[in-house]
Amino acid sequence: MTTRISTMGASNVLTEYLLNSASKYNKLSVEAASGKKVSKPSDDPTATVNILKTNSSLSKLSAYSDNIKSAKNELDVLDSTLSSLNDSIQNATDLATQAANGTYSQSDLDNMKTQVDSILQSVVSLSNTQYNDKYIFSGTATDTTSYGVTYDTQGNISNIGYWGTLTNDAGYQRDATISDGVTVPVNAAGDKLYGSYFSMTTTTPTTTTDVTTTTTTTTTSGTGQTKTTITSITVNDDGTTTTATEVGEGLMGTLVMLSQSLAKGDTGGISASLDGLSNSLDTVSATRAQFASISNRLDLTQSSIDNATTQLTSYKSNLQDADLSQVLTELASAKLALEATYQVTSSTLGLSLLKYM
Repeated sequence: MTTRISTMGASNVLTEYLLNSASKYNKLSVEAASGKKVSKPSDDPTATVNILKTNSSLSKLSAYSDNIKSAKNELDVLDSTLSSLNDSIQNATDLATQAANGTYSQSDLDNMKTQVDSILQSVVSLSNTQYNDKYIFSGTATDTTSYGVTYDTQGNISNIGYWGTLTNDAGYQRDATISDGVTVPVNAAGDKLYGSYFSMTTTTPTTTTDVTTTTTTTTTSGTGQTKTTITSITVNDDGTTTTATEVGEGLMGTLVMLSQSLAKGDTGGISASLDGLSNSLDTVSATRAQFASISNRLDLTQSSIDNATTQLTSYKSNLQDADLSQVLTELASAKLALEATYQVTSSTLGLSLLKYM
C-alpha cells in the first residue's frame, strides 16, 4: 500500500520545522548578543527562580557590607579620638604629679593651671567629635552637641553638661546590623567617658547655725565615675550666708577642680585629682579594648560576607551566563541548518518568485 502525503501536510511539516529552526537560531542570537542564557523567565523558569533568590541574598550581603564599612569608619574615628583623649589625660596627670610635691611657686602653679585649662578645652572639643556630621558621643541623639560649657559673670566655668542620651537610658545604644539577626554596638558612653561639672551659689539670711566651712565628699556615680562634691559656706558681714556647691563627675569634673586647686595652691586638692585622672585613664583604656574587639569582629564578618558573595556570584553566573564559545559554535550550526531548511522548503513546495511574475 502506498502512503501519499498531501501538499498541505508537507507544507505544515516543513513550516513547523522552519519555525523551530528559526526560533533556535533567534534564541542563540540573543544569547550571543547579551551573553545571557536566561534573559527572561520563559527561557528557564526554574533557573529564573534561583536567580531571583540569589539576587535577594546578594542584595542583603551588600547591605550588611555597607553597614560594616560605615561602622568600621566610625570606630576608626572613635579610636583616634580616644587615643587623643588618653594623651590629654596623661598630660594632665603629669602636671598634677609635679604640682602635688609642693615645691613649686604659685607662679609655677599658675603656669600649670594655664596648661590644664588648655587640656580641658581640648577634652571638650574631643567630646564633640563628629562622624558624617553626627556627634559620636551623644548616644542616639546624634544631631545634638554632646557637651556644652557655660560661664559665670567672672568668666569662670559654671557648668559642663552632657546633652546627649544618657548611658542608663533605654534608647542610648546605636547598633549596626552586620548579618541576619546580628548587631554590634558602635557608640561609646559619652557621659561615662567625659563626666560633667556643675556649680551653684546661693545667698540666704544668716542663721545661728551657719559657720564658715568647706567640706569635700567623694563618691562613685551611677556610671562608675569618681564624683566629688565640694560645699563651701561663707558667713558674710552683711548678715547673709553664701553657699557654693560644686559637683564634679569623671574627667570634666576632675580637670575643673584640678585647675581650681592649682589657682589656690591647694596641694591636697591637686593630689586628690590624681585618683580621678587615673580612673579616667582606666575608663578610656577599657573602652578602646572593647571597641577594638568589635572592630576585629567586623573584619571577620566582612571576610565571611566576601566569601559568600563570591560563591553566590559564581552560582548566579552558572545559572544565567552563557558559554559564549559554545553559543557561537551552536549559532553557526543553527544558521547553516536554517539556511538549509529554507532551501529544502523552497524546493519541496516549489516556491519561486518567478511564479508570481
